[in-house]
Amino acid sequence: PPSAPSRILLSQGRLPITTQPNPNSRGGGDTRSIVLPAPLHATGAAVAGTAAAKRGAVVKNSFVKGKLTLFLSKFIISPRKAVHIAHRLSLVIKKDFLDLVLIVAVYQFVLPLAKKFYARRHADMLASGDTEKFETQFERSKTNRTAQLAQEVAFLLGLLYGFEIGLVLLDELGFEFVREYPVYQWISGLVASWWGARNMSEFKDFVLSRGNRIDINKSAGRRLASRFLDILIYGGTTLVIFDFLSIQTGFALRSFFGLSSVGTLVFSLASKELVSEFLASLAIQGTNMYSEGERILLSDGTQGTVQKLGWLNTHLRRGDELVVRIPNTQISGTRVANISRSRLSTVKQTLAISYDHVDQLPELIEDIKTEIRKSCPALIDDGSRSFQVFFTEYKEYSVEVVVSAHFRTKPFCDAFWEVKQEVLLAIRRAMKKNNVNFSYVNFLQSGIPMMDNN
Repeated sequence: PPSAPSRILLSQGRLPITTQPNPNSRGGGDTRSIVLPAPLHATGAAVAGTAAAKRGAVVKNSFVKGKLTLFLSKFIISPRKAVHIAHRLSLVIKKDFLDLVLIVAVYQFVLPLAKKFYARRHADMLASGDTEKFETQFERSKTNRTAQLAQEVAFLLGLLYGFEIGLVLLDELGFEFVREYPVYQWISGLVASWWGARNMSEFKDFVLSRGNRIDINKSAGRRLASRFLDILIYGGTTLVIFDFLSIQTGFALRSFFGLSSVGTLVFSLASKELVSEFLASLAIQGTNMYSEGERILLSDGTQGTVQKLGWLNTHLRRGDELVVRIPNTQISGTRVANISRSRLSTVKQTLAISYDHVDQLPELIEDIKTEIRKSCPALIDDGSRSFQVFFTEYKEYSVEVVVSAHFRTKPFCDAFWEVKQEVLLAIRRAMKKNNVNFSYVNFLQSGIPMMDNN
């Protein structure tokens, strides 16, 4: 039979048709069938396909809309159901009411009571008026740590109690997963595991710092041991959580190593870089090359303060306050100067003196040494380091005098720049005393105006 669009065209008389004998006809009646033009067969099929697709989209949208409506409808409760939910929640709270009161009391009052107890034992410190010292010692005391642990336990118990009330509410609203799965056991297991791992890590830091008397970050060995133990603690906690959640790690590993060849290659290349960065970080920390807060100078001229020493990168804060992230593999393979660990510094200055004053150089050199000794008390002049002022070379338009002095000052700090300033001023006084000028041609070439001694 003709399709719906064909029937419309037939009824309007706009469809050219032909007839042919019907071989399937039996008996009397019309023995001829209608033959539609070929393009209309395709048109009818296309229209039918589009209609089917629209019906499928409607069904799909109806399915999504139905699921969403069902989800939202669970939160629409009648007054009778609200009374029932309130009654069940009241039963849960009433059953554990004393426990809840105890949890709140411990969380609110255990730390103030511990502080009062500690103050009674150290009344002499408070009597002297040194409250800052009292607060510092109390924060480091075992009494404070014990009170904090009790407070944390109370907080976690209160949190789990809140989860239990929330699950009861979801159960009353009709969420079936609450009864199908042990959600409360999962949550309590995850919270307890996380809390235990964090406290184990803090106890590890307490032991390594010898009761908070040593800064772990300033000791490369202790810092490395701390991070390695953190890997063991949190890695073991992760395995415990997997086992608690009944995850079959053997199957997971088999699936992991059963990746396709392309995936395995990509993972191998990516993990190679990560392992290289990790090993470079271990090498930096193991050799105590530098620590966080120290100022370093790299062979390419990059200089700054180490803001963070991570497993993969080192964050370096430069003098312009920009933070540069440098991969550890680049740092481990280059020359590094730790400026913060240097106790001495050097000031070196090259002077271009005019040929008109060559004969005055001996007096000038002695006067420069005298002026530097007088104005720079940090100068090392005991023979352990060199103090040099020498006429070194004839240049095309000038003669060269080099001043090199060592000081008991850390390099690139404020004191260093003050010392360098005093050295330059001492040189100027000596040149003015001997009426000696810099080479005029050299200053014209460099764009610097010539110093006028008058």
